[in-house]
Amino acid sequence: MPELTSFFRESFWIVITSVILSVLFLWLFIIGGRKYRVEDAEAHSEEFGGVVKEGHGGMTEFLWISFGLMFIWTIYYFAVNWHQFLVIFA
Repeated sequence: MPELTSFFRESFWIVITSVILSVLFLWLFIIGGRKYRVEDAEAHSEEFGGVVKEGHGGMTEFLWISFGLMFIWTIYYFAVNWHQFLVIFA
């Protein structure tokens, strides 16, 4: 029975962490538009043929944190599974 309690304890912390991260990312996504308005996006873009626009604006905190977490996860993944990648170099 202690194994079942340990499983629920670990699952509980995974759920709590997921909820907190989801709320944080939603908050960052919402406030990202406050600093970089639609008018700024229009001013920092180039129009091609009246159809396509290319923007040259800054990145929001949401994107910085998302890319940072993906980079950290990638490093962690390679570190944990390095033995599987050694086959490539063999």
